[in-house]
Amino acid sequence: RSHRPVAIAGHLYVHPWSWTPQATVTGLTIGNAPWAGKAPMASLPRFTIKAKILPLIFRGQLILPFVEADQPRVDLLRDLQGRENWATPHVGPAKPLKLPPIDRLIIRDGALRYADERRRLYFTGMVSSSEEVSGPGRGVFVMDGRGTLNKEPFVAHIRGGALIHVDPRRPYDFQDRKS
Repeated sequence: RSHRPVAIAGHLYVHPWSWTPQATVTGLTIGNAPWAGKAPMASLPRFTIKAKILPLIFRGQLILPFVEADQPRVDLLRDLQGRENWATPHVGPAKPLKLPPIDRLIIRDGALRYADERRRLYFTGMVSSSEEVSGPGRGVFVMDGRGTLNKEPFVAHIRGGALIHVDPRRPYDFQDRKS
């Protein structure tokens, strides 16, 4: 439960009859925390996800062999009181985020805005990711971001191993370069 309004303004296409069911949604928006304003926290014009059904049924483990987002826009905010618009309301210490393993992640022309009012840290930029399946960079996951950090130009280049070999019990090995 996200405790945020979620809306689909477009279509929902579901292909359930497979060992890896797939869903594609167009016009997905995720609302903001009530205190964070009326603009959505996230909007995804097109989002596709596949899940492996057997590990989910027999072990209760969600594994995503494919996740694709076209032109996602995400607006993250931590206010002066330390409230985070992406966090769900909870009592007591927050549990760490535990994402399922993703074999192949594709982000095309994503936009990210992060504002931390408490730390006076601001980032606005573009994010794209891919996993090269052929050529000299075969099996390499690449994510590039560029924008501004505290009103100064900022570029990030993250490179890691193939996501298809990710073991959820071990940290993911990656290299990053920022300038």
